[in-house]
Amino acid sequence: MEKEFKKILGFSSLLAAAVGIVVSQGTLVSVMQGIALGQTDFIIALSIAALLSFCYICTFSELSLMMPKAGGINAYSQVALGHFPSIVATLCGYVVVSVLGIPAELQLLQSGIFEVFHVNIPHLGLVLLIIVTAMNIFGIDFFSKFQNVFSFSMIAVLALIGIQYFTGTSPESNDLNSLSMSSISISNAFSLVSLALWAFLGAEFICSLSEESINPQKHIPRAMTIGMIIIFVLYTLFGLTAIKFLPQDIILSSQMPHFKLINEILGSFGSSIMLIVCISASSSTINSIMSSIPRMMYGMSKSGQLPSFIGYIHPKFKTPVFAILSLFLLALIPMIGMTSSIEQVITLLIAASTSWLATYVIAHFSLIKLRKDYPHHTRPYKSPLFPMPQLFGSLGMIYVFFNCAPTPELAPTIYKYAGICISIVAIYAIIWIKFVMKTSLFTPVQMSKILDEVA
Repeated sequence: MEKEFKKILGFSSLLAAAVGIVVSQGTLVSVMQGIALGQTDFIIALSIAALLSFCYICTFSELSLMMPKAGGINAYSQVALGHFPSIVATLCGYVVVSVLGIPAELQLLQSGIFEVFHVNIPHLGLVLLIIVTAMNIFGIDFFSKFQNVFSFSMIAVLALIGIQYFTGTSPESNDLNSLSMSSISISNAFSLVSLALWAFLGAEFICSLSEESINPQKHIPRAMTIGMIIIFVLYTLFGLTAIKFLPQDIILSSQMPHFKLINEILGSFGSSIMLIVCISASSSTINSIMSSIPRMMYGMSKSGQLPSFIGYIHPKFKTPVFAILSLFLLALIPMIGMTSSIEQVITLLIAASTSWLATYVIAHFSLIKLRKDYPHHTRPYKSPLFPMPQLFGSLGMIYVFFNCAPTPELAPTIYKYAGICISIVAIYAIIWIKFVMKTSLFTPVQMSKILDEVA
């Protein structure tokens, strides 16, 4: 079969995508709030969250290289568990989260610009989304070039801010600038893991780019692993710098505490620097989403789980143009109905992301089952210490699932919205599988069939 995708992504592009999809304005705020609440306990929580992220990296690395498919989790769970879990995992865990995550990130960007310039630029988010969508339609080489600029600019500036923890002088008024290691509480650290974990989720998005990667066997595991190490170091230094320069109440009461931090360090000029970080973070996150999620939708279409036109590849640009446009149009729906309340956006995003945690459990279980069902299948990468990372990772995700609400008052709302999200997708999956695909909900698909679909 002629290759539909172009193999153009090297290690640096995959690393940029892995970091870019994870680091966003929302995660920067989460890290600042976490360290303000827990101080050194939150560093322990970040370490536990990083370990959980290493578990899912091991699982997705093995799965993606067993089946180098653009469909990602959709392909792996089909072979292990059947069509119903596959559809639910992909739509709930990735498509719905992205549809809500794109407007949320753009809303934070607009708020950041208002924080710096005190002007509201109408439709700025829509313009940026159109530009990123067009870049991804025109080709993966456009994506990779811009992603490298976005991600590495963001890393450089965040590293510059983090260095201030060692070189900067904190205000005398900030009595929290000295963190005592003797104050560590393991129980408090575990209570903060739920907040810390959100700052590490998403590196596996690059697995859906495997068909467009040069030497994916080597570069995909390395990009995710090194990306997580970079992110852990950046987050730790960024959080320590925040608590050194800002009082706890300022961090917890501000919707844009990262701007207040850079203003404290560099004065009014710092806001312009932070704006570069925010534009890079938002553009990088959205660019990664618009490249990876349509590949998952493409994979679903090839498997008959979405309408066939979603799987169309543009003959010149070699991109899933209708999948990209579909995600763009879906993201417009919450953007049109979105209010200026960031709290409302974040609540909806946490609710949608709760089902994302179930997707990681499905991935871990899929790998365990595939080790049993296909013991002799070629595995260019094998998860170390199997099945410990899969068991520990699953337990960690389940723990966070039941502790995902930032406050007890929000828990009923979050679980209600999560239940609605999962129910709608489950109903679609049942109807589509039974009446369009005319097949079984839970019968695993033969791996040979999935591999035959590789473009």
